[in-house]
Amino acid sequence: MGTHGCAERQPMEASAMLDFTPKKPARNWTSRREQRRLLILVALVAGVIVVASMAREPQLYHWIADLGKDKAVEDAHIDTRVQPKNSPTDLRAGLFAISADAPADVPANVPPGDRFPGVRLEYFRAIKDSAIHRPEEAEAWFHLLDIANKTPQETLERASRGRVTFMQLFRQPDVYRAELVTVAGTIHRVVPQTITENYVGLEGEYYQIWLQPQNSAHPVVVYSLALPEGFPIAAELKEPAEVTGFFYKVWAYPAEDQPRTAPILLAKTFRWNEERVKRAFDRPAIAQPVEKPMPAAKQSPRAYLAENWEITDEVWKRFADGQPMPAPTASRDDEPATLLKLLNNLPRLPAASVEAWTDKATAAATLVDKPAEHRGAFFAIEGRAVRCERVAVPEDLAKLFDFESVYRTEIRPDDAGPVRVVYSSAAPRGWLRGPDGKPLDANAIDEQTSTFGMFVKRGGDVATGTNGDGRPSLVFVAGRLAWHSTALLGRLGMDMALYDDLTQSAEIAGQESECLYTMLGNAKRIDRDELNELAREHQFALQKDFEYDYPYPNIPSNSFILNEVRSRPEQSAGIAASLTATALRAFRIQLSAEDAAKYGFDHYYHVDASVPLEPPITIVQRRKEADNADGGAKGEPPKTAETRRDFMNVVFCLRRLPEGFPQGEKINEQICVPGFFFKTWAASSTKSAKVDPRSRNQYPMFIADSLIWYEPVEEPGWLGGAIVGVLVGMLVLGGIGALIARRGNRTLDQTLARQRTETEASLDSLDIETSAKPDFGFLANEPVSPPDASQQPPDAQSP
Repeated sequence: MGTHGCAERQPMEASAMLDFTPKKPARNWTSRREQRRLLILVALVAGVIVVASMAREPQLYHWIADLGKDKAVEDAHIDTRVQPKNSPTDLRAGLFAISADAPADVPANVPPGDRFPGVRLEYFRAIKDSAIHRPEEAEAWFHLLDIANKTPQETLERASRGRVTFMQLFRQPDVYRAELVTVAGTIHRVVPQTITENYVGLEGEYYQIWLQPQNSAHPVVVYSLALPEGFPIAAELKEPAEVTGFFYKVWAYPAEDQPRTAPILLAKTFRWNEERVKRAFDRPAIAQPVEKPMPAAKQSPRAYLAENWEITDEVWKRFADGQPMPAPTASRDDEPATLLKLLNNLPRLPAASVEAWTDKATAAATLVDKPAEHRGAFFAIEGRAVRCERVAVPEDLAKLFDFESVYRTEIRPDDAGPVRVVYSSAAPRGWLRGPDGKPLDANAIDEQTSTFGMFVKRGGDVATGTNGDGRPSLVFVAGRLAWHSTALLGRLGMDMALYDDLTQSAEIAGQESECLYTMLGNAKRIDRDELNELAREHQFALQKDFEYDYPYPNIPSNSFILNEVRSRPEQSAGIAASLTATALRAFRIQLSAEDAAKYGFDHYYHVDASVPLEPPITIVQRRKEADNADGGAKGEPPKTAETRRDFMNVVFCLRRLPEGFPQGEKINEQICVPGFFFKTWAASSTKSAKVDPRSRNQYPMFIADSLIWYEPVEEPGWLGGAIVGVLVGMLVLGGIGALIARRGNRTLDQTLARQRTETEASLDSLDIETSAKPDFGFLANEPVSPPDASQQPPDAQSP
């Protein structure tokens, strides 16, 4: 091999070699940057799991369905499809069913409330809600149309109870039956129909009108005898209107999908294209002022009585002062007949008018001295009732005034003033009962009472002491007497006589609403915790009487108080109870505008609950002969059926709910409700209606201001536990990895340090000659020779 200008290479001996290939540095898992990246990764994984779990909830997508909808619609959740289970009640139809112990048939109660003059409620006993038109309902139909036809429209509008909503008519048909109400909304369709042959002589056409009330998703059907001038008749309209008419029933009609239900109003005509109608859409129905036939502000009671009841000055002269009121006779022109006429008309006076007319300035002594000047004036009466007696009314007058007897009550004021003798069409039922509970015609009592009475005359002296001493008396007439008993509710100001209007084991009728709303108003007058303690004391006493060893010594049993109210509901009215239960359903109920103004609140809450029973209760149900399974012979005593209960369904009516308490058809909340027993409410249910559509289930109903809510402790479910487990596991693994990496880095650093110590040398120890400038002298000592052709690259050789 030839030589080159440089020395020939010699093979290198095997030795340790350094690898200068670029490599990524080892991660330092203990650095903040790496820990931050690890936490972000864990958070992203956890976020994906949480979003995946949330995506399974249908509520997450409700906002999509609500896009473009009117946010003011309040009743879109109401199901108007015909449901066989529904029955008309004042509160709600179709409660859940566990029991079936109610009587087989409970007749509907028609409220004898203050209706428009001429309305006869006996026509409406055949009305059936959520049903088609039936022949037996025709009398009520044409009865209302006849009244509307004969009454000026302005009079009908003045007599209206005010504006109502779809929900009020749909859910409380018994309350508004045959009542004049007002509905504002949009008319979408008008269909002329021929009036069928009838007993009142109406002929020609009337108009079926489909009206969508304001803030409602459901229609109200109006039958109007006439249309406003120029109003179009078409199948597709959009005309704002305000209708005042008589509520008839909830009607079942054929819809596109399946039969549905809607309230029906019967009207003379309606308002259209007026400023009043336009203003109606600027405020909610509950805010509409109540328009009631009120006396003129400056009109005296005597003038009003003369104008409306034909009780003129000549009639007032029939009353003889200084003499006791004579017993009623068959005459229609004497003192007793005039007194009966006053009693018959007093309930028609609005309560606001009576309170406005009340004379607060005139002293009782003035009435004794100058009775003729103050006849017909109203006065507030308070004191202790010491005697109550029933006064029979002759048959002819009983038919004329629709009551067979009146009540005479002696009331002594707290001072030594004259005795008030009050004649009323009703008296508290408890005042005329003996120790055995049997009714009496007269009874000596000592009960606190109050009323607003119309002054009639100065009566004779009434004995007030054992020595025969007497006081002068003042004779009044009053619609009813309030009873402020010594019971807890009575001490809170509740009129316990309102319980006389209740019918046990029946639906809530119109006359019972006053008791319900008054109880709701009085329930807030006592602290919830104080009421809870009082109720618990009473329940512990009941429990002790039964000598039952209850396993929870600090909590009273629900069984004994519920057994008390179910077995003796009339005697248990108003007693306090504290019940622990599971709330299954809760919803809000709106009051009418008139009731809201009268009672001071515009809504309350209805809560259905299941109460555990320990010990269990055995319910004994008596069945009618027709319901006996073996078809026993007629005249045999009704058979019984026993049912053992571990739970009982109850209903709570509450003024308030705790903040955040859920509402809806399906809830599951643990509660404790200190309240007062109201009545046993009968309503149809899904389960019992399938067996017998006439059947009703019985539910104890309680009134309370609010409830105690045992809010559940949020515990993660299996998904939450899995998420937490994944997060903890990833954090633990990340920590272990960081520790291992840190330990590996420390070992590598120690190894490299040892290698540097053993092999590396300083430049000062190398045997190298140095010079201050480059030396190329070695090139001169080498001979230059031409390159060897054999050593040239192949492409450099000649061809």
